[in-house]
Amino acid sequence: GLNYYSLFLKNDGSLWVMGGNDKGNLGDGTTNERKTPVMIVDANVTALDCGWNFSVFLKNDGSLWAMGDNQFGQLGDGTFEDRHSPVQIVASGVTKVATGNDHIVFVKTDGSVWTTGRNQFGQLGDGTLANRNSPMQVLFSGAADVSCGSFCTYLRMSDGSMRVMGRDNDGMLGMGRAVKHTSPVQVATGMPAP
Repeated sequence: GLNYYSLFLKNDGSLWVMGGNDKGNLGDGTTNERKTPVMIVDANVTALDCGWNFSVFLKNDGSLWAMGDNQFGQLGDGTFEDRHSPVQIVASGVTKVATGNDHIVFVKTDGSVWTTGRNQFGQLGDGTLANRNSPMQVLFSGAADVSCGSFCTYLRMSDGSMRVMGRDNDGMLGMGRAVKHTSPVQVATGMPAP
């Protein structure tokens, strides 16, 4: 079932967790519910995101870490085994990360885009509908930022354009029809990068 849980960062870069933990998504080494906050990383965390019963975070050295449910390979560690403690997915160079229900997308310093996890609707953007349990490179350069819907991915490119991939029910990707996009498709231009 769904775990109701929270992760938060303090100003000192420490990572704290609380709530449901059936899949190990709190990363505290257990599957025990936590009714009060527990610190699981003491420093250097710069960003975090949560999917459906799994969590990811970035450290200031550019490393990417994940924990929790791994049914679809979304943790990107080469397995489909749940992880009750953080596992390092990428050693360095990650600048942005986002999660959908069951997938992770991240951008590296060179503007490349990488994805892992569930791919039922093409949300990984690798041209297939196959799930992946380790990161697959889907763009080689040009990405500035990433965000995800439940089963779709949004990429903001450094030139201000937007690319999307995944489920497009009710035209939510801005393409005006209900289809699956299994590779990044450009939808908008002229939006300035930050």
